[in-house]
Amino acid sequence: MAYTLQAHGRAVLVGETTHGGAHPTARHTVTEHITVTVPTARTISTVTGTNWEGVGVVPDLAATSEQALATAHKDALRRAA
Repeated sequence: MAYTLQAHGRAVLVGETTHGGAHPTARHTVTEHITVTVPTARTISTVTGTNWEGVGVVPDLAATSEQALATAHKDALRRAA
């Protein structure tokens, strides 16, 4: 949802880059010790033509998780002025 809102210019993302798991998967047991994970879908943005698989969702304002709320608050005050 964050990627889509950002791509459409409907949100400013603040925080850290996500891990980049855009494709849902299903696990299939092959043997007792082997499991295969297979992608079952692929999200493609109509705006960007791609998704966040492997690269993550990159925030507009980078901040540590501890500082994200304060950074967002400062940015909101700046935009309101």
